[in-house]
Amino acid sequence: MPLLVRLQLCRVYIYARDHNPPHVHVRTPDGDAAVAIRGQRLLAGEVDRRAMREATEWIARNADVLEEIWDELRLT
Repeated sequence: MPLLVRLQLCRVYIYARDHNPPHVHVRTPDGDAAVAIRGQRLLAGEVDRRAMREATEWIARNADVLEEIWDELRLT
């Protein structure tokens, strides 16, 4: 479970060999959510609104690199 980034309100991870669609996991002290890389929609879980906004903005800016990482981790 590689940590991708520590933001101010949350941490963002990608799990190796995780299920489709391509997504990241957003963790806060009070919650955990799966968020799609493309479109940044909530797939499962819950985190507070401010942390979700921070995470989705970061995911949107880095979507191309995140998809490359997703593909690499799916093959390992």
